[in-house]
Amino acid sequence: MSDDPQTERARGGGSAAPEGPWLPDDSDDQRLVRHVAPSSLPEPRAAGRYHLVVLGGGSAGLVTAASAAGLGAKVALVERSGLGGDCLL
Repeated sequence: MSDDPQTERARGGGSAAPEGPWLPDDSDDQRLVRHVAPSSLPEPRAAGRYHLVVLGGGSAGLVTAASAAGLGAKVALVERSGLGGDCLL
């Protein structure tokens, strides 16, 4: 068992939402969490080599990753809690 709640959640062992600026009792924020940090996804594994690794899934990271992928690059996007960052909440 992991001490990291997000890793545990990603493996299906926990149900806690990842840390973030959302409110735990707000239904709209809970819907957002289900979309940006779904608990059903397994912990990802690297798939070979990438052209670009983007650290952070905030607005700049999402645009960078999507732009590079749109140009044909193989992109890995690394985010600790949830996609969107503070700007998109």
